Amino acid sequence: MTNARTLLCAAALIAVTTAVTFAATQDGDHSKPTVHHDILDKLWGKWNYVVTIGSEDGETEPLLLDADYRWALGGRFLVGRFDGYVDGGLFQAREILGYDSFRGEYRSVWVDNNTTAFTMATGAYDARTRTLTFKGVQDNVDKNIRDEPFRFVYRFVDDDHFRIEVWRPNPSGKMVKGTTVNASRKGIEDENN
Repeated sequence: MTNARTLLCAAALIAVTTAVTFAATQDGDHSKPTVHHDILDKLWGKWNYVVTIGSEDGETEPLLLDADYRWALGGRFLVGRFDGYVDGGLFQAREILGYDSFRGEYRSVWVDNNTTAFTMATGAYDARTRTLTFKGVQDNVDKNIRDEPFRFVYRFVDDDHFRIEVWRPNPSGKMVKGTTVNASRKGIEDENN
């Protein structure tokens, strides 16, 4: 009798799990771009980046980078391409941004020519403040530290301007703003001068 009840309960559990899984698949199509991709569309196009890096000694001279964001794979992922010169050397980076509708979060993957490390983060959009905030851990190869926490925030000013703030821990562990990027859509500053 006990074995029969156990089998019946197991069969019922399998039936319920199958029904819930089937309903979730029918209700949520995770294969197509969603309204959340519209937030990322604000980044589409060519940009001038003015990058300021803060340190304990103050801020560096601003660096200039060219940025270009393009949709890939049927509008599912936004690929950012960044090119410029840092300390007299060529700097190149790529970022893949997307919205993972299965997990319900934004995702970012960053790689650049200064290291072989991958930097990955997950994020959320706040419509009230017009910010897209990502959090993650990264390997700080300069300091030989693995899994260092960080966050970066896209602040959308208007259709032609946004700001990125990158926060990392200082030596005491407190999160401080280290890098700021002021972005303006290419051609905008020419019209204003």
